[in-house]
Amino acid sequence: MLDRATALSAAVERPDTAALTRRRALYAIAVVLTFAAVFWLALIAVPPSSFGGIAFLVLFTIVLPWSVVGFWNALIGFLLMRFSADPVAAVNPLANSLRGDEPITGSTAILMCIRNESPDPVVRNLQPLMDGLVHAGVADLFHVYVLSDSSFPDVIEAEEALLGPFAEKWKGTIPVTYRRRPVNTGYKAGNIRDFCEHWGRKHDFAVTLDADSYMPAETVLNLVRIVQSNPRLGILQTLVVGMPSVSAFARVFQFGMRLGMRSYPLGATWWQGDCGPCW
Repeated sequence: MLDRATALSAAVERPDTAALTRRRALYAIAVVLTFAAVFWLALIAVPPSSFGGIAFLVLFTIVLPWSVVGFWNALIGFLLMRFSADPVAAVNPLANSLRGDEPITGSTAILMCIRNESPDPVVRNLQPLMDGLVHAGVADLFHVYVLSDSSFPDVIEAEEALLGPFAEKWKGTIPVTYRRRPVNTGYKAGNIRDFCEHWGRKHDFAVTLDADSYMPAETVLNLVRIVQSNPRLGILQTLVVGMPSVSAFARVFQFGMRLGMRSYPLGATWWQGDCGPCW
């Protein structure tokens, strides 16, 4: 009988390509037919008999594919959530087969990318994450990099005043490296590329965060366990949920995101395969 690790490895190496091909074909047909139907309705509503009508139809056609794809992703995800006993297992059996206590073996870099932002939220959001990694007993397998592209003198001064002591505080527990580029070539992508060129070879995985990102240690460890179990994964992305806002409009928007965001990636995973919504 195959042990658990061997079974997981076999599932990764031998995905059901026939079933995935059928899903993708069905999804493509649904998207094309929906696109054609909506475009036909647009032609009836706005006939191309004037320059304004033609301009509208051209612009409408450009943005329509995104709306149609989003509609079918959300609808498929909703149906999975409504009628499947385990929606995650239905779209990604491998990720759902993890127990949650698998040992962390790879070295992971946590990248906090900042630019002309207050460093206080950076420290505030990193603190519970690092505490959680220490509590889980895996602190020696993580390294935090604060990658700054700041150019405002007052922000630079604040970063140096706060992040220096912060790195010293965690010395001997979780290494913290603060680096500021004098020129932000390539913007955020260039910031991450600079990290890869200087430190990337030291680590197996990297978790990328923004200055306002808050991610608990439990989520980070879950992501690491998933990528450890599936060597075919290149990029793994978790759901994005907005922090509670003081604005009434933003709170309503966030409420809608909490309801809808899970169905969208479930639907996308259904036709994309075991990598799911990973770009």
